[in-house]
Amino acid sequence: MVFGRKGEVSIGGCSYASIPVTTSYLLGEAWAAQDYDWLPDLGIGLLTRRAGSDAPRASQYRPTALTPLSR
Repeated sequence: MVFGRKGEVSIGGCSYASIPVTTSYLLGEAWAAQDYDWLPDLGIGLLTRRAGSDAPRASQYRPTALTPLSR
């Protein structure tokens, strides 16, 4: 895992501290990587990019809202 510089991300009109994280691992005989935004204020990480998966090209994601789970 590689951690980037702390910044800020806006989701649904609210701002949160954000730390970019890149993970690399072997997928069969090839390397794969995933990028996350770690939101320490919320205690969650959001997947933002995947490369090296079975997908024909790298996938990118941008969070736009958080929806709480009801009990």
